[in-house]
Amino acid sequence: MLPQEVQEASDSDLVKLVRDKQSNEAMSEIINRHTGIYLYVVNSFKIPSLQKSDLLDSKNTNIYKYTLKFDDTKNCKLSSYLYQSTYFDCLKSLYKTPNTEEIDENQFSESFQFNDDESVKDVSLQIARKIGGRDFEKIIEARHFGDSTGKLSWHLIPAKIGKSHEWARNIYNTYIEKYKIEIKNKFNYIKL
Repeated sequence: MLPQEVQEASDSDLVKLVRDKQSNEAMSEIINRHTGIYLYVVNSFKIPSLQKSDLLDSKNTNIYKYTLKFDDTKNCKLSSYLYQSTYFDCLKSLYKTPNTEEIDENQFSESFQFNDDESVKDVSLQIARKIGGRDFEKIIEARHFGDSTGKLSWHLIPAKIGKSHEWARNIYNTYIEKYKIEIKNKFNYIKL
């Protein structure tokens, strides 16, 4: 049972207790008050089950992290900040694609011989263009091969190719399985 003064304290007071005195009771009260918001946001997203279970398992840790970052001088309630922070963590989780592994030229079968003017990138992009057109090729190039700064994460790809995020995801999801099959056939490559 939590002390009466902790149960009756405002969110701002509880945050101060957590920050200044590392109060476990205050943190427990914050978790008790705001778990519903956290669970509501996480469960409202259609996140793959593995990522959703990670978010649910780290509920207390995330609420603690949000509590430490909360700034009550910005005219925002802790519940609103927690909702917004959880929402953005869900978005980040949603656009992580663990089943989309990067293509590494060193992992391809040595039995495949390239012409002098071909590379893994060139052949892969030709396959992408053949399967899904120029737009799919641009997505594969950005996602798997990147640019001079490296491979691009999903939140940067739409801007790079001049399309909406939803559109880019739709095109990628439509053609990626056919692309994987062609890459496996072309390079005798199993892990893609």
